Amino acid sequence: AAATAAWLSAHVPPRATVRDVALPPPSPATVTEYAHPIETDLPHDVAVDGDGNVVVTGMLSHRMFVLDPAMGAFRTVETPLERANPRAVEVDADGTWWVLFGGPMRVASYAPATGRWRTWEVGMYPHSIARDSHGRVWFNGHFTRDPERIGHLDPATGAVRTFDVPNTPE
Repeated sequence: AAATAAWLSAHVPPRATVRDVALPPPSPATVTEYAHPIETDLPHDVAVDGDGNVVVTGMLSHRMFVLDPAMGAFRTVETPLERANPRAVEVDADGTWWVLFGGPMRVASYAPATGRWRTWEVGMYPHSIARDSHGRVWFNGHFTRDPERIGHLDPATGAVRTFDVPNTPE
């Protein structure tokens, strides 16, 4: 923090005096809230599928949920592991869900058309997920420190590769 503050002080000029500015009126918007089916759950991440449904991770219930916004209704999708701890989700162009199971340290895929899950051990508690143009699934270690770690899974081969991210000296 001290190094960042020193850099900001040296490189960012002080703010000019702020004057009252007339802002345009806000754009019209509709906000709709949906009650999660399990009040004590932690819906950690969301993704929208090709049909406009919202896929929601149930981090504490160890389940996945699908919200149909038009109907305002959720359905539950059971995960393949006890205490799965789903925390991140991405839906690809084929409709496959890519999900991180934190506690079990796994990347998972779910094919809604067949109801089939697949999982791969990745050796760290993964936090965020992204797919690249080569079909690899990238993740970062949530609790990795000194060094931080990131990695990717090749679902075609099951190969996992991890990378140490060097720490920046203060």
